[in-house]
Amino acid sequence: MTAQLRAGVARTNLNPPIGISHGNWGAQTHARAAGIDLDLVGTALVLANGDTQVAILDTEFCTVTRELARPIREAVTALTGIPFDNVRLSYTHTHSGPSLGPTWLHEGDEMVPEYVNSLPHRLAGAAATGAASRTASSS
Repeated sequence: MTAQLRAGVARTNLNPPIGISHGNWGAQTHARAAGIDLDLVGTALVLANGDTQVAILDTEFCTVTRELARPIREAVTALTGIPFDNVRLSYTHTHSGPSLGPTWLHEGDEMVPEYVNSLPHRLAGAAATGAASRTASSS
């Protein structure tokens, strides 16, 4: 039997709490997020072809460090069984999102660790939903 490409996709809301630091650009007039204009979204595309599985995660953040990417990729592996090396994480480089580490402004920095710690669970959940929704491609 020939392997068939199967794909699934899911999204998760990555909105931070109001008041979190968002010091990602120099022209801002305040350091803490005052509200949410548009939802921040994490998207997981999960592909399988035979025994090979991959997850491609896209986040709407300014940057994602290696130190943050690792626990996210590990959580995806733990929840889905997709090998760590087959989990790719990217970001859109928006300056309108939350800071994911301490900022030069310091206001709202106290909210960052709890938010950052929630990201592996949120994104792994999207990957698991995407994996569960995989359907075969049509020829």
